Amino acid sequence: MTNPRVIYLSGPMKGYPESNYPLFRQVAAELRADGHRVYNPAEFPHPGPHETFPLRQAFASYCSFICLEADTIVLLPGWEKSKGVSAEKALAENCGLDVIEWGAAPFADALAQIKLRDSPLTFPEAMQAVLDGATVQRAAWNPRRTVRLSVVPWNGVDEALVVFDKKKLGDVPPFPFTAKGADVRGQDWQTVEVSE
Repeated sequence: MTNPRVIYLSGPMKGYPESNYPLFRQVAAELRADGHRVYNPAEFPHPGPHETFPLRQAFASYCSFICLEADTIVLLPGWEKSKGVSAEKALAENCGLDVIEWGAAPFADALAQIKLRDSPLTFPEAMQAVLDGATVQRAAWNPRRTVRLSVVPWNGVDEALVVFDKKKLGDVPPFPFTAKGADVRGQDWQTVEVSE
């Protein structure tokens, strides 16, 4: 494992047999076996009965780990129906953690996507990412300027690499992307998330 992650494991508990602890333990064990450091809330120390579980202290510990230590949150199946997981996910997103749904894709593939997103790309890699559906930009560019493949009418062509340039006073209409020499030689391309 070249880049172990610091993971907060999040999933639904209420209403599940054994509070879903068996799944928490199984996933934590798999992640640890791959070299990751995992905070498993199912391991929060509480020797007493479930009715006396110190919920506020537990959530304070969970939030502290998410905010101060974790770089990734892994969501277990069924998370969408859990208020607690929704709160943990929102906190993780606000803290800039990577969010991975367990079982949506192999974990190694999800990590590879994160690496692709976080690693600088060469021009050919960036153009391949665009063809695969990503939006890219150079690190040196204005953050509102991006390149993506889009279906736009342009000189009789219905699909083109276009630049989207969002200005403070409104959007500039998309225009064809023409790579300059510095863009082709650039090693600072990156994929980016865009909101329409």
